[in-house]
Amino acid sequence: MPSRTKTPISTVTAAQKAAAANTISLAAGNCMHTPHCELPTADNAPPLKKFRLWPEGNIRFPFGLPGGTLLSSMLAAQGCKRTGPAMVLTRRDLSAVAIGAAFGITAAQSRALRKIGLQLYTVRDLLKRDFDATLRDVALLGYREVEFAGILGDDVGRTRHLLRSLDLTSPSLHADYTSLRSNPEKSFETAHLLEARFVVCPWLDPPERQTADDWKRICDNLNAIGERAARAGLALAYHNHDFEFADLAAGVRPYDLLLSRTDEPLVKFELDVYWATRGKVDPAPLLRAHPSRFRLVHLKDMAGDGSFTEIGNGTLDFADIIDAALQTGVEHFFVEQDVAPDPLRSIAASIAYLRRLG
Repeated sequence: MPSRTKTPISTVTAAQKAAAANTISLAAGNCMHTPHCELPTADNAPPLKKFRLWPEGNIRFPFGLPGGTLLSSMLAAQGCKRTGPAMVLTRRDLSAVAIGAAFGITAAQSRALRKIGLQLYTVRDLLKRDFDATLRDVALLGYREVEFAGILGDDVGRTRHLLRSLDLTSPSLHADYTSLRSNPEKSFETAHLLEARFVVCPWLDPPERQTADDWKRICDNLNAIGERAARAGLALAYHNHDFEFADLAAGVRPYDLLLSRTDEPLVKFELDVYWATRGKVDPAPLLRAHPSRFRLVHLKDMAGDGSFTEIGNGTLDFADIIDAALQTGVEHFFVEQDVAPDPLRSIAASIAYLRRLG
């Protein structure tokens, strides 16, 4: 191999650092590292030690990225802190850039592609640790929409402003069935504050759903909630798991009751393709069979053993699913992975695969 000349950190320019972020090497969920020299720190970040940068653009970071490491910034999109003519990279400037670059994701690319959303349940633990930084990481990886699932930040109004600053929108949020029955207006107010259009019922507790009569009652309740949502300028949707596809007495499936007994203008559906598959239902034909009902989709892959995995690493045919969804009026697609040891790396892999499909 030809020899490479090491570049002193003081002479590394902003352009070199930005270019270097495009070829970051990751292995086993961690950035590779090679000790060399000291890098100045900024913003009270812990000291960054042992940093090496090759001038041709191969950057190696001095620390691992264990599952859930939050080191967000907008290196390419917003720039780093500067010290004289050269940029200083802080810890928060590296993680999302590193992961995104490893999968070929850049901010410029994201603007040229159709919107892909993220169900924030995937990064729930990161949100609890650092809400703002997690949303910045999500935006930096190229997601343009998010769907909230309970964790809304300390102040919803402030969250709305944060979303705007990151060029993110939240077209839908999840609200639990009990709250929607007892006080739906509270959820509707939250939706308006976040500028959302859909309020989604994501789950039913087992005691609520034992018999066909229970499901008929659920359908009546969803119709009533949907009517109140419509009056508030919103739309109600129902999100499935796999239990909706299990047979009740006489071979009736709860999902069939939901589709037949809820009013089409009042109740839409958010199809979780993983859980439908777990329920032994092919998502694409289901979408095509009911073109007026589905407006949101959770894109989630299944490994060969039935566990959760990154999109493209599993068994689902996402080309067919997305084709069916686009044909039948689905408006929003949310990547989700219920269990992910390293959520940032997982959502980077998933969005990269979806872009290759497009």
